[in-house]
Amino acid sequence: MSNAQAPSPQEITYGWLRYAKDDYTSVQNGTAPFSSAGGQSAARFNWDVDTPRNPFWAYAIGFQFNLTINLSIPAGGSVVLSPFAPYSGIGVQLTIGGGQAIQPMSLVPFWLDELTSRRDNDWTQYAPSQVMNADSAASVPGVPQSMTFNPDWAWDGSDMVGGTNGVIQPLSITDASGAKYTPGQAIPNSGGTVLALVLTIKFQAWMQLGRKLYGRNLEDLTGCIPMGDPANRPTLNVNIANLVGTFPEQNMFVQAGSGASLASAMTSPNPANPCTCQTIWICKQLDQLPDNVSVGTPKVLSALEVNTNGGFAIQNAGQFVNMIFDTAMVYNKRFHVLVNNQLPMTADYFGIWYSENQSNARHFWNGQDNNMQEYFRRIRRVYGRYLPKGVYVADLVGGEFPEFPRETPYRGEIVTSTTLAGLTGLKPYPNAQTTIRIPAGSPMTAAYVNTYSFGTVPVSY
Repeated sequence: MSNAQAPSPQEITYGWLRYAKDDYTSVQNGTAPFSSAGGQSAARFNWDVDTPRNPFWAYAIGFQFNLTINLSIPAGGSVVLSPFAPYSGIGVQLTIGGGQAIQPMSLVPFWLDELTSRRDNDWTQYAPSQVMNADSAASVPGVPQSMTFNPDWAWDGSDMVGGTNGVIQPLSITDASGAKYTPGQAIPNSGGTVLALVLTIKFQAWMQLGRKLYGRNLEDLTGCIPMGDPANRPTLNVNIANLVGTFPEQNMFVQAGSGASLASAMTSPNPANPCTCQTIWICKQLDQLPDNVSVGTPKVLSALEVNTNGGFAIQNAGQFVNMIFDTAMVYNKRFHVLVNNQLPMTADYFGIWYSENQSNARHFWNGQDNNMQEYFRRIRRVYGRYLPKGVYVADLVGGEFPEFPRETPYRGEIVTSTTLAGLTGLKPYPNAQTTIRIPAGSPMTAAYVNTYSFGTVPVSY
């Protein structure tokens, strides 16, 4: 009788991944309704096919957007193209088997997740051939000139998704005259009549589902979705968010400053030029196996969950704002977007506390102790770039080298559930929280902090 033990689910999955290839055939093409100012259901993209039913495991979702937006600015009015545009202009929601895996939110946190997944990474800036253009955006004080790219050095296939052959468009925001617009740019109307702009916005986005902890792209299938499992069917809803509003991480345009009226906007009123979204579920599937090799069916075991607090109002400058880790999941990352008067602002304190007491903090940076600048230096050192203004990240898994987390042996995930802590071998922190502070004396106008938490939860599939 053999004493060999049956392989564990983790061993089966690891063995399966040795023979799994990437697949890019699970595609959905969507068109948004006409004459909509945006909204979760009013401007939802209608897919040409249902979520593909294939024996694959999806580990990421890639997007290509082509939007046409009519923007009307009243005489004397002004809007600001959100610093988080165009990602703030798209809403997403993901359910698996009817259960909510990703709450309704914009693409902003997934863009931030991608920025912090490796060093010096940004979808909108790549290749050694970046060329700064002297265009309309360059005349705005404090706004960088926009960029195009030499297709001999970098070609993104934009002619395959409705672009113009020879023009690289990782991010393109232009009006009918060809003038370019830069996220964060003010768009004033100093004339005496309504200013009508037709803006064309083309960009790519990425939603990482599979999570890594140690260094492989996928050591296992944590966070992945079994596309062919009828009991755990994924449903992805994508919509154009409310285009004009007061939340830069949730709206394409904000009105910053007093006295100006909000603009009105609608998406693609011309049926000949619809707003489109191409979605590709990036999957793993079993390749051809060598002779005499067989593998079992892999298990996901832990699914991705992403949630948001929807924006926590801050009443007073100079006060600690504490945000509890209140979900029973293993927390991997938490992003904070700090906003005051409809635009991102700089905090003078950020930290992770194990309880309500600052003395029990894992770490913190404090402007009053003159070490806040070290937070920004660490961001630059770890990610090879700075993050957008107002964004603060508690990266609990990336370590010092996001591409190779195993180079930092410290396991920093946070779990609040004692049951889940027992399953994962982590110490539970039921009162763990992140803390942020607006500098004392700052003028306050509808200030808030929005959190986006990424983590994993046990599942049976």
